[in-house]
Amino acid sequence: MTKSAKLESILGKCSLLLGQEIAEKKSMTPKQFEEVVEKSLRKACLGSEFEGKVLAEFGQKFPDITFEQDVYGVEVKFSKDKNLHTIGNSVLEGTRRKGIDEIYILFGSFVKGTKPKILWRKYEECCVDIAVTHYPRYKINMNAQKGESIFDKIGVAYKSLREMEQEQILDIFRKYYRRHNASAWWLGRVDAEEDYVPATFRFLNEMTKKEQDKLLTEAYVYFPELIGNDRRNKYRGFVEWLLRNNIVCHNARDFFTSGGTTIRTIGKRRFINISQVVARFCDNLEEIKAALFSIDRKNLKLYWDLNQNPINQKWVIQEWVSKLLENLGDREQNERFLKIKLRRAFGGWIFAVKGRY
Repeated sequence: MTKSAKLESILGKCSLLLGQEIAEKKSMTPKQFEEVVEKSLRKACLGSEFEGKVLAEFGQKFPDITFEQDVYGVEVKFSKDKNLHTIGNSVLEGTRRKGIDEIYILFGSFVKGTKPKILWRKYEECCVDIAVTHYPRYKINMNAQKGESIFDKIGVAYKSLREMEQEQILDIFRKYYRRHNASAWWLGRVDAEEDYVPATFRFLNEMTKKEQDKLLTEAYVYFPELIGNDRRNKYRGFVEWLLRNNIVCHNARDFFTSGGTTIRTIGKRRFINISQVVARFCDNLEEIKAALFSIDRKNLKLYWDLNQNPINQKWVIQEWVSKLLENLGDREQNERFLKIKLRRAFGGWIFAVKGRY
């Protein structure tokens, strides 16, 4: 029998002992449950190689229980949820104890009016999603079926994931949720030096004109699709970006266009039927250009969905121009007008073939 199998046998005995210990109890606090778990586990270990090696320290480190000079751990969870759900540890596992490779979860369910339930299984098998308290944490479902864990969904084994750098972990989850048409806006604030969540939020339409202009200028850099004609999806990235910065916007369209078309001239050339979106963009092109040159390029990895951080400013500008024209769609007059404006602002080199980044 492997050592893992021996520990699983002990967890089975511990569950039976726990069941006997709490069978007649009408209520129990999390602290009381932890005390009973420690007592029952020590008893279940008698006569085994784990005897006398139980180390319990609840609430400070992950997992709650380890075994002296061993790689195994047990996380204890107490819940009153009838569906056997609870919240697990941080996805970044900053408090994980060193040297612990294999973790089990021992779960006590105490639903009023029903008999207490004790369940156990491997930790990674029942992490089914991510929930947010003051940081991203795994959502636990003790009834999860095989293949339903979050690690099965993202295609990365739990052991492999926890050995990655923090930014790699967050990036994997961001991409997973994006593939499923959801935004993990809470997974890291790439605009901030530290990962924190302000205590308040603000409404964009209540901010000063100067603050609004700065945000809208940066938005054109991060979200070239704002210049396009896809009314259904063009504002999505912009609104999610505002949420990352604790800003709420319920009327995004009003900040970029009043609708319809207009007339513009460049020298002696007259352009008719120029969309208000393109016209407004070009009216603010110098400010947008300044933002493009000053913006932190590492943020573009997230907002442009790149595989790595761009390291070349020239590539960034050409890629941005390419995205603008791609999102513009089949509108010849708008494209001619925009290209002239861009060429005057940056130079003709921006339309050359892009190099690598």
